[in-house]
Amino acid sequence: MLARTAILSVTAGALAIAGCASLLGDFSSGATGDAGPIVLTGDAGTAEAGFAFDGQAPADAQVGPIDAATPLSCTTWRYAGPRLLDTLAAGDRRVRGALSVVSGPGPQARVIVGKAKSGVAFSSYTIDTADAGATAPTFTQLDAPIVAGSEYAGWARGGAGVEPATTVLAYAPAGDSGSTLGAFSAYVLPDSLAAAGPVPPPYAVFAESAQVPEVDAIRVLPLDSPNADAGSPPSLFVAVTYPASTPADANASQYVLGVGVATGGPSASPATLETLATSPNVDALNDPRLFQANGRVYVFDTDDPSSPGLSEWSVADDASVPSRPLPRAVLSGTSGTVESIAPNTSTAAADIALEQQVSVGGYVTAIQYFAGAVPYGGLATWTPSPQASPDGATAPSLNAVESFTNVFTAPDGIPCGSVWSGDNIMLLGPGLAPADDGGTLAPGLNMLWFDATGAIHGSQSGTGALLSQRQGFTNAAASPSYIGASSARWDVAWVETRTDDAGAYDVIYYDELDCE
Repeated sequence: MLARTAILSVTAGALAIAGCASLLGDFSSGATGDAGPIVLTGDAGTAEAGFAFDGQAPADAQVGPIDAATPLSCTTWRYAGPRLLDTLAAGDRRVRGALSVVSGPGPQARVIVGKAKSGVAFSSYTIDTADAGATAPTFTQLDAPIVAGSEYAGWARGGAGVEPATTVLAYAPAGDSGSTLGAFSAYVLPDSLAAAGPVPPPYAVFAESAQVPEVDAIRVLPLDSPNADAGSPPSLFVAVTYPASTPADANASQYVLGVGVATGGPSASPATLETLATSPNVDALNDPRLFQANGRVYVFDTDDPSSPGLSEWSVADDASVPSRPLPRAVLSGTSGTVESIAPNTSTAAADIALEQQVSVGGYVTAIQYFAGAVPYGGLATWTPSPQASPDGATAPSLNAVESFTNVFTAPDGIPCGSVWSGDNIMLLGPGLAPADDGGTLAPGLNMLWFDATGAIHGSQSGTGALLSQRQGFTNAAASPSYIGASSARWDVAWVETRTDDAGAYDVIYYDELDCE
């Protein structure tokens, strides 16, 4: 059955719910900051495919490099007030997972929001961004089909060669809602999907069984499968974390990271799992990030907090595991998370955004970001910062983006669904919260926009944070609708959590941020 325990990372000096795009957590229902089972794989297409122009495009609008000499000022919102997309004050009151925001094609933006145990696993909100003078842009809400007991289980962007799309996972128990076993299904929502749908029919991804009765986390990666049946959805590489049924030590827990491939279309079949890794601590296996290249899938996961670091496994993209590979330590001694990984738009390389948190005595004292385009041939050896390997060769490395000595002004602290788009990414978050404030997050959203070279193109934090007059942020995401040589516009969605007599509920907003 679906796992039910909330996983929060708490330090003695700051409450770290989950970093922007650092999507920790399992299938816990309604837990504040529960990011859900998400995999971030980035936009598969060229930069042009991911960009839309809202009405009249600026004279400098382009998808090429922007002037990196001076970061732009990102302080102007397009509308007089943010567009209210939904108020979850009745029924299903909480957003699940991290938001998905996609710009285009054409003058539109799409926000996908996960829901829990409402029978509607997710909703898609398609915003018409064409009217530059609109005070409240129109939008169309499209709900997933009602399935008894259905709940959201994550999303992923398409892999290389696949039509730009968002694959959304939903979980439903077998039979009535009181059943102990259930199954995961995938809905593939192309960016070109009409705002009013219909939602394409789902296909089976993975079914719980006596061997795997409880899933702690599930991640999927749409595979580049050129030989797939025409019109069929892409095959999905599936990674599932679950407790072993018979641990070696009956008094100790053991967790398994299993991998498999699910197919849709005429030859549809759910994934069967082979063991890729095991650990006595679920924290070491329940946040994998997946990337396909070289006929292989590279699996990255943040290590257990008791032994911080970042591990990497490599497995054939058909999920065959003839012998279990040993993990490679990408980072050790400090906590590292792959925020987002996606194909570079111009070279055979992977854009990687990495967050490193430095802790002293249980306190998070610094947050460092790194970015780079790692050639596919270097994915088995890359490091966050330049260093020589034992044989004297220098492995591919990332560039330092910015070090926030003040962790309270870093773009961290809440789930954030921002992914690479056109080799750019914008991280959003209120920063970590002082423990002596009871974990209360500061008003506003800190923002950091950088590209795959590590160049910073926008930064707003502290007293200059975005939306500084608003508070209660528990989710955010951004996607660029255009990027020019001296200006840009980003589609931004966020969630504010409020309370009434019945408890906490979420409100979903959208606006467009201009950078000049």
